[in-house]
Amino acid sequence: MLRGFLLISLLFTIAIIAVFGFRGQKSTGSPLEIFPDMVRQMKVRAQAP
Repeated sequence: MLRGFLLISLLFTIAIIAVFGFRGQKSTGSPLEIFPDMVRQMKVRAQAP
């Protein structure tokens, strides 16, 4: 029982570190946004007549 709990908690910790990385580490990718801002969304432009 305890061995299973420790294994699950270890795997969970490794998964969290894999997703979020270590603190203070620079990332080359764009930030993870759950709800993206309107600034970076596609804009509809009017067609020229």
